[in-house]
Amino acid sequence: MAKPTLLIVWGYGWAASSPLAYTLQRSNKYCHGGYTKGFYYPSLTVNPNRVSNIESYKDLILTNTWENYKSNGGHRMNLPQDLEPLRDYPLEVFAEFSEKPYTLEKYINYYYTLWETVKPHGFKAVADFSGFSWRQQSLDEIQNIDWSTLHEYFNLKGIFITRDPIRRAFSEVLARNQKYTKGSGDYTDLKDIINASKDYVEFFDIAKSKIPDTQMFSMEELWEGTGKELKRLSTFLDYPITELWTNLYAPDIGHHLRYDIRVPCQHHGQADAELTPEMYKQYLKDFSPIYNRYRKRFGILPRYWGRPINYNNNL
Repeated sequence: MAKPTLLIVWGYGWAASSPLAYTLQRSNKYCHGGYTKGFYYPSLTVNPNRVSNIESYKDLILTNTWENYKSNGGHRMNLPQDLEPLRDYPLEVFAEFSEKPYTLEKYINYYYTLWETVKPHGFKAVADFSGFSWRQQSLDEIQNIDWSTLHEYFNLKGIFITRDPIRRAFSEVLARNQKYTKGSGDYTDLKDIINASKDYVEFFDIAKSKIPDTQMFSMEELWEGTGKELKRLSTFLDYPITELWTNLYAPDIGHHLRYDIRVPCQHHGQADAELTPEMYKQYLKDFSPIYNRYRKRFGILPRYWGRPINYNNNL
């Protein structure tokens, strides 16, 4: 029997990972991620004390009160259209999956059962949209996950969604400021932006060492490009992706961004500060190694990377 395909979304946050998940699950029915965008479960198997939403969501799912629960905020992916294919999912499997100890065997059983449940609805794969933060803790977890066992049971594919490094980091810092300090911080501080930076090439190589069939896609090229990146995504998945979900970061309107029910997670903190051209040029001095490594690996930077955007022109 052919192994089911399990798509692992490696990252990154604030680079349209939610619109990508909605694109693959809702708009095109390529894959289904289960009861929510992600439980960070593989990491839980090596670090059961890491932050996860599995405890807070467990009772809601097991009592069938999860549908539409606070669905107008965050990225819970619990709309009726998300949960309709799961009507026949055996909740006893989820109950076991969500109980400690968190094990890879439970993870495998959860996704095998998910595949058998959603396959009759036309889906071609299952997915873990959780993503990884790529901070040191996550790097340690990634290195210790038993990837060889997952390869035994699944046809593993991996995907990164990227965004201009400075704008992605700026969005992350604004969102975290609003979430954790209720807007009281000042994120013109270069140190905070640097700490939120991600070296895409370095992490891409680590991911490919775990899942060789891993590809990286530029948010800007996917949503605003010529269609070449969209075609490459379809080729990678061996499935036609014909419709992209709304992405509030493309075209990027920066501090003008406001809440939109179609993507209720993207607005957090984004209007709290403007990434001015002067700030961007200042950050570019420190971010230049990230851009240079990307250019050296892939030959060219994606559109809009490495230079300021006039947000007013994108309104």
